[in-house]
Amino acid sequence: MCPTPGGVAYGLGISQLAIMFGVVWYFPLASVQVFVYRPCVANGTLTHACGSTESVRLMLPLPCLAVSAAAAAFVSSTHTLMDGGLLSDDSTYGAEAVAQAGLWDAMFWFVAAGAHAIAVLAACSPVDGFAAFAAAYLMVHFLSQLCRSADERCAGGYQSAGGGGNGAGAGAGAGAMTAANANILGYMAGVGIAVYSVPQQYSNRMVIVFLLVVMDYFLGVGHAWDRGPSMQTVANCRLFWVCSASLCLAAMYGAWRDDLLMPMARGGEEDA
Repeated sequence: MCPTPGGVAYGLGISQLAIMFGVVWYFPLASVQVFVYRPCVANGTLTHACGSTESVRLMLPLPCLAVSAAAAAFVSSTHTLMDGGLLSDDSTYGAEAVAQAGLWDAMFWFVAAGAHAIAVLAACSPVDGFAAFAAAYLMVHFLSQLCRSADERCAGGYQSAGGGGNGAGAGAGAGAMTAANANILGYMAGVGIAVYSVPQQYSNRMVIVFLLVVMDYFLGVGHAWDRGPSMQTVANCRLFWVCSASLCLAAMYGAWRDDLLMPMARGGEEDA
């Protein structure tokens, strides 16, 4: 039986907000550069000489603090719901149980979306805006599909396979497996876009993408390893992911240096 997040997990989840505040206050301002390139086509041929590039620099302190604050709110909400018995070991993870904790579920995916967006922007900066959006969206969307409850996965997979109302259990299982494989491929497509967008001169930023994939893997295992995990198991899994993601964002912000990422405070370089 998994322990409730009374001591270490709850304290770490709340203290990570103070850690993020300290990191943002102590280290130089960090930013990412997002651009959109508009090529020029002359006589049916791509011509770079007349193309245009529009870029914007996005500061990271506010997004990092927002994700960290949302993570602290999620940890506090988890602690409250566990004390209230809604996220108990006796409650099976399913559509009905998640609907009763809708705000709690929404807060988690808000943190997940924010963490993925910041990580992709940091790993790929300067990055094409459409590529960054596509990578973060594909990863979060298909990760959420992989983390659905077993009854939702089976129902959705079977319907997508085109089964009838009286289909056999084997057909439903095959449809769910097909849907799971499609979700994995969709997630890997997002990872591929992120990896492709990492600048060659900063190949060490692959560590950010790698850690993100590892964390998402454990999140998916926590949701799908057992056919019917309890809400407490899922809650503990999400607590681990949220605390790890927030602390990793703080560490990434603190590592914002010329040889790893791209701080705005140094050099005083003008944007092209």
